[in-house]
Amino acid sequence: MRRSKASTYFSRVLVTTSSGSEGTGLIVRASDGEFRRLLATENGHNVVAADGAEPLLVEKHGVDSLYVTADSITYRLPVPVGS
Repeated sequence: MRRSKASTYFSRVLVTTSSGSEGTGLIVRASDGEFRRLLATENGHNVVAADGAEPLLVEKHGVDSLYVTADSITYRLPVPVGS
């Protein structure tokens, strides 16, 4: 899956984080109110959908950020995520 030009909008608002036995949970919210629950993996160097919703497209961007695309929204997250 490739990121389309329509999804080059980035939302960077972390609403909440929580730590558990599976890792750090994140809720990221777009400006229109849409949100995704994510789980940081690989010591904060990757994320997966926490609620089993649609798959995410995760792209490493340099050494300090991830582009996480869900549906038509791309979130830019710092690496390590959740720290």
